[in-house]
Amino acid sequence: MALELQTANESTKRSHAADVLEYYRMMLLIRRFEERAGQMYGAGLIGGFCHLYIGQEVIAVGMRAGRRHEPAISYGGTLEKAVRQRCKRQMTTRISDMDSATIIRALAHPTRLNILKWLKDPDRYFGPQEYPIDLGVCASQFQRDGLAQSTASGHLKVLTDADLLSARKIGQWKFYRRNEAAISSFLHQLTTEI
Repeated sequence: MALELQTANESTKRSHAADVLEYYRMMLLIRRFEERAGQMYGAGLIGGFCHLYIGQEVIAVGMRAGRRHEPAISYGGTLEKAVRQRCKRQMTTRISDMDSATIIRALAHPTRLNILKWLKDPDRYFGPQEYPIDLGVCASQFQRDGLAQSTASGHLKVLTDADLLSARKIGQWKFYRRNEAAISSFLHQLTTEI
């Protein structure tokens, strides 16, 4: 009986040590993710307000140890899923069939094709603006060739929803630029799979 208890205690200690290492690993993973999310927010890749969890990792991990109610990363969710939730867009290089259909519908309008063409060479097609062109082109600059502001906004929204454009808000203005990674991925899929 005493031998069984001693063996059980040693097994529990090993199990506890493994759990502690796993908890530390999860806290470190959450911290690194939050640090990167802060960088992405600073670069304008995460819209709206971004409340970081830095310094609170132990809460999520401790909850996992107790009640199993915690953020996605600490219960085995992928970083990709967490990033996608933060950025509200798919962060994969592979575009799904549904995404392909959305992109094709977005490209079906000649004005939206023109917007993509204009944004490919913004210095050529757009006038000067207060902010550097690297941030994107201000939404007000798309009101051209008889295009009303509401119509331009509608086209920009369709292209952004299809992930062909990225938008960044500065003050009251939105700035748009091409999402070259998504465009390249779509073109690659179009040439190899269709």
